[in-house]
Amino acid sequence: MRSAILVAGLALGGCCCRQPAPCEPPQPIMQQPVNAYPTPSAVYPCADLRYVVPFVLGKNDLVPGDEVAILEVRSDRPRLEVGGHYCVRGTYALKSKPKATLCLWNTNGDTEGESSLRCKAVAGGGGEFIFRFNSVKGRFGSPHVSFYGDADGQGFGGVYFDNPSSN
Repeated sequence: MRSAILVAGLALGGCCCRQPAPCEPPQPIMQQPVNAYPTPSAVYPCADLRYVVPFVLGKNDLVPGDEVAILEVRSDRPRLEVGGHYCVRGTYALKSKPKATLCLWNTNGDTEGESSLRCKAVAGGGGEFIFRFNSVKGRFGSPHVSFYGDADGQGFGGVYFDNPSSN
C-alpha cells in the first residue's frame, strides 16, 4: 500500500519525503548570465547557423610554442562569402607571453559584430574559444584567429583560413 502511494505521488509530480523531514521544493536550474563568455561546454552559441562550412588553413605566422587550432566554422551560408554570419570554434595555446588577446578578424577590416564576441583575453597556457562575427561588407578578405599583445595591441601571430577552392 505504501509503495502504491509513493508511485501515485511521483506520477502526479509531487514530492515524496519521509517524515519528519520537511519536503524541499525543487530548485530552479541556474541560467548562465547573458554577458558571460560562451565556451564549448556551455550552450553552443552558434546553433542558429545551420551550415558547417568547409575550410582550408592558410598562412600560419604563430610564434614557436603558440598554437591556434580551428576545429569548426559555421555559417548561415554554405561557404565563406560577403554578407554571411560566421562562428569559429577552436583551441589555443599561448606559451610565448604571460597574457594576450585572441581575436577573430578578416583582413579587409570590414567585419561587423561586437568585439566582445570576436575577442577574448587569454592567459598563458591553453583553452578553447568560440568567436562570432555578423557579416563582412565589401570584399571578403582572409579571416584569421590571431594573438595580440596585451600591452601594445600589436599582432604576434595567427592562423588564416579560407574556402577550399578559389572558384
